[in-house]
Amino acid sequence: MKIPLTRILTIEDFNPNGRFARDSLASMLRLKGYWFKEAGFHAGDHVTVKNISPGVIELRVQVSAPIDTSYTHAIKQLNAVLNEDPKPPGTAGPL
Repeated sequence: MKIPLTRILTIEDFNPNGRFARDSLASMLRLKGYWFKEAGFHAGDHVTVKNISPGVIELRVQVSAPIDTSYTHAIKQLNAVLNEDPKPPGTAGPL
């Protein structure tokens, strides 16, 4: 099934003081659905929202830089060296 690239959604009133408040304090837009997940937005993701100009926003998933496995291995080796018990000066280690 092909997911359309364009959606038409309705902006809602947002009233933190109660649903029946006379004046709307803010606007709200709900983005939800299979199409949203297919667009690359998954539960638990963090996003940045940038106001480009009035009526235009940019929504991007924050992607952490992947850590190379050689870097992880080097950190583990460094931790192993730093956590070794220091030997008293003048003593020889095992041969």
